[in-house]
Amino acid sequence: SGEGFSVQANMMLNDGVWPAMAAAYRAAQASGQGDLADWMMAALDAAQAAGGDLRGRQSACLKVVRGQTPAKPWQGVLVDLRVEDASDPLAELRRLLHLQRAYEHMNTGDALLGAGEIEQALQAYRAAAQMAPHVAELPFWQAVTLADLGRLEEALPIFAQVFAAEPQWAEMLRRLPPAGLLRDDP
Repeated sequence: SGEGFSVQANMMLNDGVWPAMAAAYRAAQASGQGDLADWMMAALDAAQAAGGDLRGRQSACLKVVRGQTPAKPWQGVLVDLRVEDASDPLAELRRLLHLQRAYEHMNTGDALLGAGEIEQALQAYRAAAQMAPHVAELPFWQAVTLADLGRLEEALPIFAQVFAAEPQWAEMLRRLPPAGLLRDDP
């Protein structure tokens, strides 16, 4: 353990796992890069490199909560990811963490849009789409925002890419005006 952290594991292959985890966590934290989730991933990678679980690789999880518990405890959960069964659970956990961060950019865009900060919202949507270009939903909502702002010349190419990759999003677009989520402009 160290200042503000402890490492724990059960059924480890050898007694070098815990020190490797602690050293990796400290090094990641001292680098000044990333956040708590990144530092914890570094500790998990070090654990695996030092021998890992005696039973082999199968599952992993990552949970990060705020230091102070809010009135609604579920609002204090920042990361809660699980990989129950995978040949490389740490790679899958890292992929899920990256995807969660892309969606966090999208959610930031939604909040900025609600606050009337249009250009910042569009920047957040672009960042989300760039982080996970294989996820059609992220550029879709960016294009919806542009279209709703009357910026069709920017929205239409994005819609075309989304619809070419996953045509069902065109149906989603048709459903938005009746739901009040997009101006009704044929």
